[in-house]
Amino acid sequence: MHKRLCGVDLGPWALDLGQRNNTPIHLRTEGLALRFLHTSGVVPAPGTNLARQYWYSNQGLFDDEALVARSVEMLLLLWTADFAAGTAFMRVVHPVGTWKYGEKAQTDLSIPLNDLEFFEDGGFDTRDDEEDLVMPSKREAAEETQEGAGSVSA
Repeated sequence: MHKRLCGVDLGPWALDLGQRNNTPIHLRTEGLALRFLHTSGVVPAPGTNLARQYWYSNQGLFDDEALVARSVEMLLLLWTADFAAGTAFMRVVHPVGTWKYGEKAQTDLSIPLNDLEFFEDGGFDTRDDEEDLVMPSKREAAEETQEGAGSVSA
């Protein structure tokens, strides 16, 4: 599959050419890395492989430290297919730690990609140029809460 993807235009995504045969496909773009895993729908445990544990050990997306943590967020694209029915199911997850086989997966984001509308235009735009989301940090939220608690209404 790696050889087939080498000649394909992936838009802003680039195939990680350092991968060997029989390893998951890795795509990279600015600030994101996506690892494709064939699974039954369950996020597989990272096991004892140190490279896999590193991939799974992201800082939480909603933690203050995430803003200064890694320069690249590592995501998993889980896929399964029913070739007889001609269907495929995909989900992107953001793992935030390691866990043992059979335990609940540690993720803070899970996005199902089963809706074909995402792909009708031939791409999935991850840019947020039109979005203006301002979220206070935990410290700012705590300060606002303290200010609100200290005010006296007449």
